[in-house]
Amino acid sequence: MHKKLIEYVNNHTASPITNEEEAMIVAAFQPKKLRKKQYFLQEGEVCKNTGFIIKGAMRQYSVDAKGV
Repeated sequence: MHKKLIEYVNNHTASPITNEEEAMIVAAFQPKKLRKKQYFLQEGEVCKNTGFIIKGAMRQYSVDAKGV
């Protein structure tokens, strides 16, 4: 799964990343699969993660004080 992230970084940088930088990416990111309708972050939680979507999509929304 790290391969797609490394490819993405290489496609959006002026020069390819080094082996050391690739090792840092592999160490920093842990693959995680989310099921349909599973939350990445719920209300009241402190965000401690960064996500990179390989397949599928996510949506973001918020609820106001009236519940809308």
